[in-house]
Amino acid sequence: MNHDRTLLSFQGMADWIEGLRDVDDEIWIKPTATEKWSIAEILSHLMFWDRYLISDVLPSVVKGQEVSFPAFDSYNQRAADYVRSGLSKTELIEEAILVRDRLVLELLEMPADLRNKHVLVNGDAHCPRTAVPYTLSYLVHEFYEHDQHHKAQIEHFLNELIQPK
Repeated sequence: MNHDRTLLSFQGMADWIEGLRDVDDEIWIKPTATEKWSIAEILSHLMFWDRYLISDVLPSVVKGQEVSFPAFDSYNQRAADYVRSGLSKTELIEEAILVRDRLVLELLEMPADLRNKHVLVNGDAHCPRTAVPYTLSYLVHEFYEHDQHHKAQIEHFLNELIQPK
């Protein structure tokens, strides 16, 4: 896992988000599948996690404290509710790009040794899925993978609209 390349790819997500401006407004709020979020809700979800990294994770790492993540379901619901509050597509895209750019800038300004320092995450020293020791760089890689999952989900949805089965 090349952390610098992951960070650059993580930054590149802002360009992909910019490309979502072309999505029709009706499609923007349509669920991507049965009982799934819309593109708008997914983007808000990604942005909320970027905000959490900025407000909670980075300061914890800088202070040498344990990283704590909130209960995922309730936090994700807040992101969905936020976009349902009347936020326009343009407003959400601009905010998501600003937040991602700020997160990447803060990560780039952080010394590499701090990004690669071992941290506890919700009481665990290692990722239970991969057994890799937790570091901020590892967490960023995990969030990058999370981005890619949702990016593929959105692209599949959009491609199905263009070329239905």
